[in-house]
Amino acid sequence: MEIKMTSESCTTCGKSKSLLCCEVCAATVCKHCAQLIDEDTFSFLETKTAAMSHSIFCTTCFDQNISADLEKYNQTMAAAKEVYVFYKTHSKVTRLIRRDEEPITIIDCDDKEEVILRLAFKAAQMGYNSLIQIEINSKKNRVNNYQSQVYTATGIPAQVDLSRLVKDRSIWSNPN
Repeated sequence: MEIKMTSESCTTCGKSKSLLCCEVCAATVCKHCAQLIDEDTFSFLETKTAAMSHSIFCTTCFDQNISADLEKYNQTMAAAKEVYVFYKTHSKVTRLIRRDEEPITIIDCDDKEEVILRLAFKAAQMGYNSLIQIEINSKKNRVNNYQSQVYTATGIPAQVDLSRLVKDRSIWSNPN
């Protein structure tokens, strides 16, 4: 995040100390009146508006351009954390669940939990409460002597009624 300081006074409170420049309207605001967001705040969204790429806002620009999108993003992220996850090995549990949507794929993610959360975020954006048949693949990424793994995941979003799922885990291993 690049911070630009000027020598004028704040447009909100009138102070002339520690001024920043709003990246949308170029108004000068002090660091107490400025609305700062991280560059990776909207990292799970595929498409971002032009205002979402900025990180320093005056109060007016923040209210007009970012606050509604940030609230919607946070609600979707909260819903994504509540999405039910069923891996491909849980096929006996999910065999009766409708598979209406096409599978979602997330490519090249550095963390295994993050790739699942990204899948859940997409499912929550589409209005589903679960992911079924999740399959995670990892690939070794080697640069000189440093090795890391890159994860790719695929899952099908679905609407699951938990009251209709099998609760007795003893029949998972022996269905007869």
